[in-house]
Amino acid sequence: MTDPLKILWNVITRICMQELKQKLCVSIHYSKLRIEN
Repeated sequence: MTDPLKILWNVITRICMQELKQKLCVSIHYSKLRIEN
């Protein structure tokens, strides 16, 4: 039996990780642009 709360938490965590990755990628991209310019 799977706990609904656990599933919900996993989904939220996954979404958060994606958000973090995006922010990280964006910040890395911006720092690259700054270095090049």
